[in-house]
Amino acid sequence: MLSLATLSRRIAALLTLAFIIYLLIQEDQGTTGPEYVGSKIARPYATLETGTIRQFNAEGKTAVVLSMDEALYYEASDAVEMQAPRMLISNAEGQRITVQAERGHYHPTAQVLNLSKNVSVVQKDHDNPDVVIRTDTLMIDNRSRFISSDSAVTISRGAQHLQAMGMRASLDDRRVELLSQVKGRYELDAHE
Repeated sequence: MLSLATLSRRIAALLTLAFIIYLLIQEDQGTTGPEYVGSKIARPYATLETGTIRQFNAEGKTAVVLSMDEALYYEASDAVEMQAPRMLISNAEGQRITVQAERGHYHPTAQVLNLSKNVSVVQKDHDNPDVVIRTDTLMIDNRSRFISSDSAVTISRGAQHLQAMGMRASLDDRRVELLSQVKGRYELDAHE
């Protein structure tokens, strides 16, 4: 299974690569503009509309597909705002992880990705039921190797369901801490 740490690093690398390429193209075309309009209203330095980025593994197969409806890069705050970010990750074991949200906010230097509005993480494994995490906000901090949410979180796998208010997880030891109001449901399969 592809770890969340690897996932976070790949997100950072793919977003940074896409914007570096875009910015280099813009520099060659000589487009520069004011960073602010009026008083403290930031304008994006670069935009990307309906973009898809693919990363390949050592065998040349697609390992990660990152797509978004729109991305805006703000140079002054070193931030990328994304509309409808979606990521599909495939690993050597045949598992597929899909991460999506309505909005994303990424700080390349800090290596922090904040996802918001209808965030879902789905791990597909052909031999087992999908693991699904749903929340309204999710923060991935690659430097501290930590993910968290202060929102309501639901984790499901087949007939098993956990609900909580808030979650913290370490990317390195894969431990998940549900913060409060934890409720769970476990249903035995008829074959067990």
